Amino acid sequence: MWMISRRRKRLDAARLSRREKEGGFTVIEALVAFAILAGVLGVAYQIYADGLRRTARVAEIAEAMAEAENLLARLGVELPLENATGKTAAGGIWRIVVAPYDPDRPLPPGDLAPLIPYRVTVIVSAAKGGEVRLDSVRLGPAW
Repeated sequence: MWMISRRRKRLDAARLSRREKEGGFTVIEALVAFAILAGVLGVAYQIYADGLRRTARVAEIAEAMAEAENLLARLGVELPLENATGKTAAGGIWRIVVAPYDPDRPLPPGDLAPLIPYRVTVIVSAAKGGEVRLDSVRLGPAW
């Protein structure tokens, strides 16, 4: 009887050691898991970095748009109604182009038309690229 119980103990020990071996991960399995994790984290980081770049670009274009609107509002009031260029506070370049609205139509005598329409274009180039262009019509003195 004690032989049978000894044999049974050996068989149970063999089964237990097999279970322990099957229950853990091999080095290859762990390396594959880490490689997959690294790939997923790499893609997530690229998406995050791209989002940051796009957010910065949108902020820069919004700043250029505000600058263009400011210039257009000041044109003819604080700024003379003429071609001009300059630099923005953020390091970009702005340009104002003023031309008669309808260059093919002859202008009436100065006494009859003290104000005529002008086509005004305000272009603001952002420091890191991108451009905002606003077109408008303003009344101004006949040249």
